Amino acid sequence: MVPPARNMTKRLRIGGRVLTMVWHTGVAAHPLGETMTLRNPLRIRVERNVLPVAALAWALAGCHDQAAPLTSGDPPAELRNYVTGAAAQSIDSRGLFQFPQPAAPGEVPIISPERAGQLALAYIKTWNFALRRPLESDRGAPIDFDHLQVGRTFLARTAFGPVPDGFHPAFRNMYGPYYLVTLLAGREPVLIISVAAYATYERIDERGFLMPQVRHGAEFDHAAIARTPHMGIGFVPVLPEQAVARVSRATGARASHVPELVLRADPMPPRLTRAGMWAPAQALWKVRLDREIPVRATARGGRRVNAREILVGAFDHMYIPAETQLKTERIEARLLGDSISEGRPAILELPILEPIAFETVVADQPEKAP
Repeated sequence: MVPPARNMTKRLRIGGRVLTMVWHTGVAAHPLGETMTLRNPLRIRVERNVLPVAALAWALAGCHDQAAPLTSGDPPAELRNYVTGAAAQSIDSRGLFQFPQPAAPGEVPIISPERAGQLALAYIKTWNFALRRPLESDRGAPIDFDHLQVGRTFLARTAFGPVPDGFHPAFRNMYGPYYLVTLLAGREPVLIISVAAYATYERIDERGFLMPQVRHGAEFDHAAIARTPHMGIGFVPVLPEQAVARVSRATGARASHVPELVLRADPMPPRLTRAGMWAPAQALWKVRLDREIPVRATARGGRRVNAREILVGAFDHMYIPAETQLKTERIEARLLGDSISEGRPAILELPILEPIAFETVVADQPEKAP
């Protein structure tokens, strides 16, 4: 007899939002008659998709989109008006930025962009029986799960140092880089699947389903792309080309380098464990400009600074790194065991190598866009 899966759930009400944290343990019976370990040792979700997601940011360590369909609308036709230098040299015939082949941040190998796409499709095929209703609700329209295809795929670079050997692989995934894979229905983007770049152990059977793994966790996350976002509610990805155009129009400066995508801490208080970092879809595109421009923080009494790097998120919000940044993440983790719940506890301490907290800004003295 298969033991039932157990969910430990905690809900936090923050203003009008309800944040739900679910800790999955045990195994669950799959409709195919197989016993499959539940994915994701820790999931964080917001009911009815009201989290103010800061743009689908995709991946600081690079991306791979050769000959792939577009992801979220069309890039700006006048993109070359907003770039200079290396950024201008990296635009292809389709008007898209070309990125280098993703590379592992250290000695631990990562999967390829192509493999990430395969795993994303297998994840949805395996779990659409449970995910279909919430994903279609968040999208605001039906999703043709039987005919999805992979679109542009980007790799998000982690801000954390490496997880030492001996810890459960779920923690390495949580703190590591993620691929963000766009799934399309025809040419329309409908889903973003986050795939842990360190998930080299994942296997797909001959039917296209994920195979059960003993030691796993935090390999996947998912988000539906809202068909008609309204009043800041709904998840909508931002293309790197759109991010560059947004900053250039607002500041009059040009992008000098191909944009990068950075993972960030969860923007909603209270600060969650793991610096709130296990939310790849909240990443931001970082745009480096050809000169410094004055910006002003939108918070009451916000500071004024000159910035050469501006980050872009959902709904055209622009950001800079916050004044206060964590330098170290220290949590009670678990060492290797047969599952996330069986390894003995141990303290995991990681250096934070890059900014993970950001504040919203506007151009202090907007200039005429080029």
